[in-house]
Amino acid sequence: MSKQAYKFRLYPTRKQLARLQETLDACRQLYNAALTERRDAYNFHVKQHPNYYDESARLARSREIGINYYSQANQLPEIKDLREDYHDIHSQVLQDVLRRVQKAFDAFFRRCKHGEEPGYPRFQGKGHYASFTYPQAGFSLTHDKRVCLSKIGAIKVKLHRTIKGTIKTCTIKREGDHWYVVFACEVERMPLPENHEAVGIDLGLLHFATLSTGETIENPRYYRKASKQLVNRYGTIVFEELQPANMSKRPKPKQDENGKYLPNGAAAKGGLNKSIVDAGWAMFQQFCLYKAANAGREVLFVTPNYTSQVCSGCGQVKKKDLSERWHSCECGCSLDRDHNAALNILRLGRSLQETRS
Repeated sequence: MSKQAYKFRLYPTRKQLARLQETLDACRQLYNAALTERRDAYNFHVKQHPNYYDESARLARSREIGINYYSQANQLPEIKDLREDYHDIHSQVLQDVLRRVQKAFDAFFRRCKHGEEPGYPRFQGKGHYASFTYPQAGFSLTHDKRVCLSKIGAIKVKLHRTIKGTIKTCTIKREGDHWYVVFACEVERMPLPENHEAVGIDLGLLHFATLSTGETIENPRYYRKASKQLVNRYGTIVFEELQPANMSKRPKPKQDENGKYLPNGAAAKGGLNKSIVDAGWAMFQQFCLYKAANAGREVLFVTPNYTSQVCSGCGQVKKKDLSERWHSCECGCSLDRDHNAALNILRLGRSLQETRS
C-alpha cells in the first residue's frame, strides 16, 4: 500500500464559512495554549536546577517535565467545561491539534540530539495556522458531491478527479480566501513490469538534468512529467547523493588580522543559490522516489566525489574547473562534462547493486 493525497476546492455557504473559521481559530488557540503549558513547565524545571547552565544538559533534562500528548489530551474534558465553544468541535480534531504540538516537540528534541540548531516550537499567529484534521472519523463524502463534516455540516466540493483507495484522514485547509479539503488515502500499489535497464542522472546548472544516455531535461518546470517518464522507462535510477539545502547556504564572512573583510565568493555563491533553488533538485529527486515506490522501481544514491573529474572511459582523473563544460581524455573519450558525470553515476550505482547482491 502507498499513500496518496487528493485536494479539492470547497464551496461553503456563508454560515459554513463562519463555522470553518471559528473551528480553525479555536484549534489555533488550543495549539498555543498547549505550547504555553509546555514552555512554562520547562522554564519552571530549569529554575529548579540552577546548576544546569549548559544548554545541552538543560535540553536533555527538559523531557523530564512530565508533559506529553496524553497528559494534555486528558485535560480536554475540563477545557470543554470552561469553553463551551469547544463542544462545537469534533473531539478527534482537538486531539489532532495536541498531536501536532507533540510532533513539534519531538522534532525539536531530535534536532537537539543531533547537534542541529534546535529552533524551539513557535506560537502560531492567525495567518500561519491554516488547517485542522479529522484523523479517523467525523467526515464522509455524499453522492451529491458534498463533504459532511461533524459539527460543521455538508459542504459543496468540486471533485475534479476520482479518489482511489481508502480515505484515512480528512484535512480542511484555508489558502487565502479559499478553502480546500485534502483526503489522505491508502492506495494499492500498481507495480510496472520488471525492467533491468538503469540510468545515471547528473543534476547541474547548465542543464537541469543530464542522463547517462546523453539526453537532457532542460526545464525544471517539467520535472513532474519527467520523473514519471523515467520511472516508466528504467528499472533503476541512480542519483548523486547531493544536499541542495547545504549547498545553497551563504558562505561565512572572512576577515584578515586587521578585521578587514576578504573576498569569500559570496557573489558567485549567491548566483548558485538562486540556480539551485530555481532548479528544485531535491524536489525532483523526491518525485522520482515517490513514483518509483509506487511502480516497484529502485532509486539509488551514490557518493558525488569526483563524478565530474573521473573519465568515464578509462577511470583516469581529469581535473577541470567548473567553467570547463567538455570532458576530453587521452583515451579518446570526449563528451559533455555532465554526460560524463552521469555515466560515472550509473557505474557507481551498478557497483552498489553488485555489492548488495
